[in-house]
Amino acid sequence: MSSIALYQKYRSQSFDEVVGQEYVVRSIRNAIREGKVGHAYLFCGPRGTGKTSMARLLARAVNCSNPDHAPCNECENCRAAIEGTHPDIIEINAANETHVEDIRDLIDRARLSPMMGKHKIYIIDEVHQLSSSAASALLKTLEEPPEHVIFILATTDPQKLLKTIISRCQVYDFNRITSEDIAKHLEWVAKDAGVKADPEALQLIALAADGGMRDALSMFDQIAGFGNGTITIEGVRKNLNLLDEDGYFALLDYVVRGNHTKVLKLVDQFLRRGYDTEVVMRGFSAFLRNVLVARSDDTLALVEAPDSIKERLSKVSRSLKPALVWNYLKVSTSFASKYKSSRERRLALEVSLLKMCELSEVERYRPDDMILE
Repeated sequence: MSSIALYQKYRSQSFDEVVGQEYVVRSIRNAIREGKVGHAYLFCGPRGTGKTSMARLLARAVNCSNPDHAPCNECENCRAAIEGTHPDIIEINAANETHVEDIRDLIDRARLSPMMGKHKIYIIDEVHQLSSSAASALLKTLEEPPEHVIFILATTDPQKLLKTIISRCQVYDFNRITSEDIAKHLEWVAKDAGVKADPEALQLIALAADGGMRDALSMFDQIAGFGNGTITIEGVRKNLNLLDEDGYFALLDYVVRGNHTKVLKLVDQFLRRGYDTEVVMRGFSAFLRNVLVARSDDTLALVEAPDSIKERLSKVSRSLKPALVWNYLKVSTSFASKYKSSRERRLALEVSLLKMCELSEVERYRPDDMILE
C-alpha cells in the first residue's frame, strides 16, 4: 500500500470525482460557467463528506486559465493549487487560528490584489470554532468584501455560527454519503490500488463509515494493510470490532424463545471476545430496526446491509409479530440512558435482554421457523 493516506491520495481532483453530493456539484458548476460566483460560501455537513475537497475544487476552478474546463488541472494556476503553493489560495483551520488577531491579519492581507490568479480565496475550515471577537471581525469583512476576494467557510456545526455570517453566504448542505455510493467508490479504489476485496466486506466498511468517505478510506487503508493487500469480511470485523450478524441472529432467536440461559451464555461469549456491552446493545438495536424494516418489500431497500443479510432479515421478519419486535426495540433503545448511570454495565445489558425474554410470546412463536437458517 502507498505511504500516502488513501483519503489524501483519492481526494477528488475534479467535480466529476465528487461522490454523493450531486446537488452541490451541479450548483457550483453552473455558477462558474455562468460567471455568477458569489463572494462567500458556507459548506455545512458531517465530517468526511467532501466539504474541504469541494472548497479546494471551487478555489481552483475560479482561478483556472481554462474556464470552459475548470478546473483543468493542467494550467499554471491549477498545478500550483494542487501542489499547495498557490499564493492566492489560503487555507485556515479555525481550530488553530481562533483569535481575533488571526482574522484581522487575514483581513489586512485580503485587501491586497491577487498575485497570480483572478481571485484571492480564503478557505476557513471548522469556522464555528472562531472566538466571538474573531467571528465579529470576519462578519465585517463579509459585509463589504473586496471584489477580488472569495471566502469559503466550512463547518460541521453551523448552529454555533453567527446568523449574520450565515446570511452573508451562499449555504450548501452536504449530506451523508449513502453506503451504496461509498461501497461503489471503494470498489474503484480497490481496483486502482491493486487490492483484492470481497464486495460484502466493502459494504461493511461503507456501513461502518456512517456517511463519511474519509473514514471509509481510512478504514479501507487499515484493513488492507492488516490483510496484506486483501480485504475480507473477517478482516473487517476484526479491525473494526464488529459483531458478526450470526451473533445477532442467535441472540434474537434465544430472546424470542425466552431462553434465559442461552441469552446469558451468549452475552458471556460476546464479552469474552472483547466486545463492549454498549457496542453489543447498540448493534442489537440496529439489528432489531432492520428486522422491522425488512418485513415489507417496499421498505427492504431502507436496510443498509449486504444482500445475503437482507434475505435472512426478510425471512426472520415474516416469522415474527411486528409488535413483539417493536417491544424489544423499545427496551434496547432505553438501555443507553440506563447504561450511563449504571456501575454494573454487564448487569444492565443482561437485565435488558432478559426483559425482552419476558416480553416474548413463546407459546405463539412457531419453533419450526428456525431463525438461524
